[in-house]
Amino acid sequence: MHKKLLQLLLITVVCSSMAGCGKARTESTSNTSPESSFDSSVITPDVAPENSLTPEPAETEETKITKEPEAAEKPGLTEEPGLTEEPGLAENPQETKKPGVKEAELSPAQQYSDANRAVKFLGLKEYNKIEGDSYTDKPAKGNKFLVLFLSIWNRTPDEDYINYNYISASIDKKKTEHTFLVNEPKGYPTVFTHIKPDQEIAGFIVWEVPAGWKKLKFTYNGWEGPDNLLVKAEFTPEDLSDPVIYNSDDYN
Repeated sequence: MHKKLLQLLLITVVCSSMAGCGKARTESTSNTSPESSFDSSVITPDVAPENSLTPEPAETEETKITKEPEAAEKPGLTEEPGLTEEPGLAENPQETKKPGVKEAELSPAQQYSDANRAVKFLGLKEYNKIEGDSYTDKPAKGNKFLVLFLSIWNRTPDEDYINYNYISASIDKKKTEHTFLVNEPKGYPTVFTHIKPDQEIAGFIVWEVPAGWKKLKFTYNGWEGPDNLLVKAEFTPEDLSDPVIYNSDDYN
């Protein structure tokens, strides 16, 4: 009987001690858990979570102005070179006087001469037609050929060339272009030719003009050397004169 009581008492003690160990282990586990030791007050206000969004400041008028500098001045709206009015559209560039140009007057009574050249008036003649061996030059109906005969002496050591691109003329204040002939009036060749150093040539320039023309104005500005010489002349029907027949021996 006593033996059974001792066994029962021993079992009770053992059970009591086992229950106490389980509680101690549970408390120890709960005290060392990282979740229970986490204190939210440790996070300082200077450290923000990574995913937090900082609100953008409100856009002011000053921000708008500095944000889009292109709005004040956009490329392509400035004036481009080459879009300005081109010189020479209002008037013939051949008739425009260049800076430093020396002008020379030519007339039946006034020749021109300097150290580089001499220009002489030889005649001015009207033609209703100019006949040749195989062809006849004819102007348009109601027009005439007006032929100017000149001699030019090249006194320079360089070859000269009389260039038709530098001829400008007007008939009764209307611009006119010179023309070309198949035949040679009075035996003269065209004046548009090469002139060797210290050589003189003679030739003609021809325009097709109305039968009742009043005034021919003529300029040549092909001498763009050191003197920039421009030769000009005015002729009326009163200046008409018949030149001598051309003889090439006179100009060799």
